[in-house]
Amino acid sequence: NRGSTIISLTNLFQKSSSRRHQQLLTFDNGTQVFIGDQIAEGGFSYVFKALPAIPSSTKCYALKRINCSDHDLLQSCRHEAGIHRSLPSHHPNLLELLGLK
Repeated sequence: NRGSTIISLTNLFQKSSSRRHQQLLTFDNGTQVFIGDQIAEGGFSYVFKALPAIPSSTKCYALKRINCSDHDLLQSCRHEAGIHRSLPSHHPNLLELLGLK
């Protein structure tokens, strides 16, 4: 089963332990998710498990939160996300980009 990813370009960082108190994010395409536990960390980004806001959904997402500390980095990340979004969503080695915030 292929996964999906959602990228959050932000310098905000919040983490909660229960779904009821987790941060709800709404992305440019209307997708809403609750941010779950952190599952990975890199040089300037974090990856979290994200659950859909729709309780009946069984999907699970990877949310990559990139800390954009300046305007140039933000533009670079948006450009990279645009390239990612333009790639075929059915490629077996790529996660589909579902949203951007």
